[in-house]
Amino acid sequence: LAIWVTLLPLIAWFSGWRRLAEAFRAEPGTRGRIVLGTATMRYGAHYGGVILLDCSSTGLVLSVRRPFRLAHPPLLIPWPEVRSEAVQLLWMFPAFRLELGQDAQIPLTFSSSEAGELVMRFTRVSTPPKRE
Repeated sequence: LAIWVTLLPLIAWFSGWRRLAEAFRAEPGTRGRIVLGTATMRYGAHYGGVILLDCSSTGLVLSVRRPFRLAHPPLLIPWPEVRSEAVQLLWMFPAFRLELGQDAQIPLTFSSSEAGELVMRFTRVSTPPKRE
């Protein structure tokens, strides 16, 4: 338990989640609905199957599954603070990279096609690269 209570705040700080929460903390109970299978944030902090994403007319919603919520409050990042692009990663799989917060510029890269297509509809970015 002591390791958990120490480790999760460190990950939140290292990944940039803490910095985003200072500016974009959402109301308690706000939750995403699409699981990002593999997601990486600042300094390569890996969140495997833990981050939930959703989009609304006001912005990008990010939250973290239980029991990983400690030090990871839900976020609502307004669309002007989100920059997105479709990229290709290893093995030619489509991926999506977001830059969150104009000041913070925290990267979030993930490979969920469903989440990527949803984000791109709101940010008006071209379709993801096709598999070959």
